[in-house]
Amino acid sequence: MNILLIYPRYGYPNLGGIYAPLGLQYLASVIRNAGHKVALLDTTFHDKMNVEEKHLDGIDVVGISFSTPLANKAYEVLRYIRFLKPGQICIAGGPHPTIRPEECLANGFDVAVIGEGEKTVIDVLAQINSGSHFNGVNGIAFQEEGKTVLTTPREFIQNLDEIPVPARDLIDWEAYFRVDRAVTVMTSRGCPFNCIFCKPMQDMLFGKRIRRRTPRNVVDELQGIGAQIRRDNFYVVFVDDTFLLSKEWVLSFCDELLDRGLKIRWTCQSRVDAVTETLLKTMKTAGCFHLSFGVESGSQKILDYLRKGVKIEDTIRSFDLCRNVGINTHAYVIVGSPTETRDDLQATIKLIKRVRPTSVRTTRLTPIVGSDLYESTFKDGLLNVQKAEEYDYFSKAYPLKLAHLTEKDLNQAEALIRSINTNWWEWVRNHLCNRYWYGSLVRRIPVLGGWWARWRE
Repeated sequence: MNILLIYPRYGYPNLGGIYAPLGLQYLASVIRNAGHKVALLDTTFHDKMNVEEKHLDGIDVVGISFSTPLANKAYEVLRYIRFLKPGQICIAGGPHPTIRPEECLANGFDVAVIGEGEKTVIDVLAQINSGSHFNGVNGIAFQEEGKTVLTTPREFIQNLDEIPVPARDLIDWEAYFRVDRAVTVMTSRGCPFNCIFCKPMQDMLFGKRIRRRTPRNVVDELQGIGAQIRRDNFYVVFVDDTFLLSKEWVLSFCDELLDRGLKIRWTCQSRVDAVTETLLKTMKTAGCFHLSFGVESGSQKILDYLRKGVKIEDTIRSFDLCRNVGINTHAYVIVGSPTETRDDLQATIKLIKRVRPTSVRTTRLTPIVGSDLYESTFKDGLLNVQKAEEYDYFSKAYPLKLAHLTEKDLNQAEALIRSINTNWWEWVRNHLCNRYWYGSLVRRIPVLGGWWARWRE
């Protein structure tokens, strides 16, 4: 069959950085391996929806992947597809369909995939191809006689090495490289921690138990990326939530890189309690130049509310170690917790001054649909979200009604936090690169975008 995958990010501001949709690249790869033809329509760099009748010519099934902030855009794309081609079979997948399958079906999708999609989508396509019923497919939702049917949950893929490498050849890398020369890679799935802003939604997507690819399998992929994207001037962003949790795995991975003489610059994110000096030195030797930490707050009270399971001392130690080893650092900071006070904000400002990150990013605590934070704030009447787009924690909306802080308090604290930088040059580059006006500008002036990307390197 002919399959069209769509990423409905058109007209969406560049709030937190732009990466090519990795999940759809994985789906495209497994669909190819199953013998189908696949196309990927990525609307990221389009101001308006650019689905056209020509995109649907000969297409048997359309798959749309989206998170909650993109839900309205996904439904708009679906309605337009049905206008152009009534009866077109459309499948929903990604975080939002996993949490709200009934909503997706009510808006017109034929099937909603729940959780990991690689095996599920192949089973769904097989049923469509043979004209069979969806009841035999685990991990989906569909409607039957006006009622929503949820099938048996699908087990998580245990051997991640079985998943083929993402179909990166379907991505317009020239457009992405105008913004940043980053290529994302996934080495593991699952997270055993219990942060209030993502659990249990994250468990439904990937589970609590960590499943890892082998270091050899990951390095095999890294060796082939240049040929896939037909470029050699890039760096790798590991998108794992728990990349550094297994120090043995990381050391084996670094050894594999060094043994093969593969010189790739890479970065990852980490908990503040997961690094040691020995680990950092090995990582730097193997090409790691940057680490992002979920600092969140300088108040232990707020860290405990967020269920981070770390101490302020962990944050200070990790940033000091990175500075001593020579690895750049990025601090993610969250403001706007329901119990947060001005004293808590001051504690965060004090901590950022102490750890002196290379760069820092502030976000508002946002009750993502499916999280314990969403359930508790909804129950307490604290939700202040007016539309789906405001579930993006980079949006700078005022997502929660706060008892002790005003929006002015949050704005002032964020401005102070962002101004704390020891490396002003790095701050200029990161700050300007993530501005929406820049993203809009490079879409219209490609030469400027190419110049900017080279300058950032």
